[in-house]
Amino acid sequence: MDAGTREILDLVFRWIHVVAGIMWIGNSLLFNWLDRNLLSPAAGQEGIQGEIWLLHSGGFYYVEKDLRGWDRSRPLHWFKWQAYTTWLTGVVLLGVVYYASGGALLVDPAVADLSLLHAVALSLGVLVGGWLIYDLVISRLLAQIGGAAAAIGLVLVVLVAFGLTRAFSGRAAFLHVGALLGTLMAGNVFRVIMPSQRQLVAAVEGRAPRPRARSAGQGAVNPQQLPDLPGDRTDAEQPLRQSLWPPTQLAPARDPGPRWSGRSAPAQHSLHLPALAPRTRCHGRGRTCHALPPGCRTQGKHRTGGR
Repeated sequence: MDAGTREILDLVFRWIHVVAGIMWIGNSLLFNWLDRNLLSPAAGQEGIQGEIWLLHSGGFYYVEKDLRGWDRSRPLHWFKWQAYTTWLTGVVLLGVVYYASGGALLVDPAVADLSLLHAVALSLGVLVGGWLIYDLVISRLLAQIGGAAAAIGLVLVVLVAFGLTRAFSGRAAFLHVGALLGTLMAGNVFRVIMPSQRQLVAAVEGRAPRPRARSAGQGAVNPQQLPDLPGDRTDAEQPLRQSLWPPTQLAPARDPGPRWSGRSAPAQHSLHLPALAPRTRCHGRGRTCHALPPGCRTQGKHRTGGR
């Protein structure tokens, strides 16, 4: 590949990589913030775990976390392509910048006398081997010993970084540490998060998905701890409860109190189901939301989740 082509590909895919990464991390931070700041819903709202009002883009957004499902007449948006795009463009950049350049930025003869073939094989081996160790060992240890497994994972990352600095150039070594972490994160989305969400959607729709076998290291779920879904359910959902719903946890949920009060009421406890999909409602039309009087329930363009 000639230098001009590499520069164009580098420019295009680097911008896509950076923007997709910002969207991926931004979505994760937003939903973590929402889960931590949801207020207790009004009495009598069965299946609503929390609600919150937001101000952005010149309008007011009303967001609910609904455990019953979503409005089937509206599209259900999934948050996955930000992660996939970030990883795929990163792989392209790895090939364009480090492999297609003849190893000029990958191999440093002063560090290690590696051929291009050996260097590329080591590069791919670190990414593939790192994922296998994480998926087959670390993730199971996390379910068993928690924080200790995270500490073990951190030590392994440091050891990998040290080893790579003895094989690649400094830039390539630390770039591969980032590529390894990105591979673990994107692989977790593809192998763990998305299959769980598909099972959740299938259960709400009354379909029986192909159940994913729970490995011994991931821990067993006590069926007595699993709550029933509010509202209508079909018998097809019953066999899925042991493999789908996670154990419930008690998490503090703040009482909204008077709208004009600047202080939150004492914390109350409500069931927290972290794997359940939220439902988001936006008052307004298109991307710009128009302000509505407080308490108005008129629904404008409805979006659930994200693409």
